[in-house]
Amino acid sequence: MEIKHIVCTRFSFFSKEELIQRLPLLKEIVIPSLKKQTNQNFTWAIIINWDHLDIITEEIDYDFVPLYSMEEYRALVNIQGFNLQTRHDSDDGLSEDYIQKIHDAVTPHLSKERVLIHFKVMKMDYKSGRKWARERQYNSKTASMFLTIYQRDKPIDLFIYQYSHDQMPKVVRFQKIITMPIGDCFWVMHNFQNHKSEDKLRRGDYSINDRLKAISS
Repeated sequence: MEIKHIVCTRFSFFSKEELIQRLPLLKEIVIPSLKKQTNQNFTWAIIINWDHLDIITEEIDYDFVPLYSMEEYRALVNIQGFNLQTRHDSDDGLSEDYIQKIHDAVTPHLSKERVLIHFKVMKMDYKSGRKWARERQYNSKTASMFLTIYQRDKPIDLFIYQYSHDQMPKVVRFQKIITMPIGDCFWVMHNFQNHKSEDKLRRGDYSINDRLKAISS
């Protein structure tokens, strides 16, 4: 079976000010991480506020598919037939063979209905670049934010942001859970505060209705 891989990043904010504040993290950490991947066999989708498309398109020098809601993301996954989904936060770094390691890990298990792959985490200081191991590591019962899911059968009905990453192994039945060793994923520590709009995104309940309420308020 062919692997068809989508990497999704949530980067939607109510205001232009929030967007501008967080753009340096995306440009300095995420995009270089994606550009240097030895395996480029994936599609990068970004969930954004439609009012910011021009700014993001101008600032980002890497191919991406703009989406405006989780509903659009779910539709794209099924229309394009993506059987491998990876979530990637807008401020975290990756080793250059992160995508390749995901493909290598899932390939022996493509006959299984559902597979979860997640990576143990290192922290990295945004200013100094210092790296250290996260004190409490993730395991087969609590998945990290560096999470990938594979679903064999169509239509796809399991999505990467459907549940919080740590709860995914507890609420979904996977035929295989693979915990990858530490050293490939970097949870970046910085002083930017999570705004309300981003907090809603992290919970997965940021919707078109939220934007309409913000515009009318």
